[in-house]
Amino acid sequence: MAKLEKVLIVEEGYEGKYVALRSAVDRRVIASGDKPEAVMEKARRGGCSDPVIFYVPEHTISLVYWHAY
Repeated sequence: MAKLEKVLIVEEGYEGKYVALRSAVDRRVIASGDKPEAVMEKARRGGCSDPVIFYVPEHTISLVYWHAY
């Protein structure tokens, strides 16, 4: 069986940060920071009303948080 892996971001340098993407399809990083509230505000000021925000852990574990506002 083939391993299925979907990578949300390919850029480096976001370990230990919250990251905002325009969507799960458009995976360009539009904001990042230490606090999810600040990342949400920065993404909204940048014109994205419903960004995908998640935490990038410092290890090789991937976690995805979804929260509808």
